[in-house]
Amino acid sequence: MSGAQAAGRELQQVTFDQVFVSPQKCAQATAKLVLAPNPTAPTMQIAEQLHEMDFGDWERSI
Repeated sequence: MSGAQAAGRELQQVTFDQVFVSPQKCAQATAKLVLAPNPTAPTMQIAEQLHEMDFGDWERSI
């Protein structure tokens, strides 16, 4: 079982009003795994504004 599937099991009783996900396919696949066990999960909405940011050298030093 993946971490996303485990999270989905833990969140299966949570009522989500909306679900926004980035346009990245990996983010969408993860969100599907998290939402799969939730019978009341709304349809995911792709939000183009959600994307990874590159902080250059500062990010790589962490």
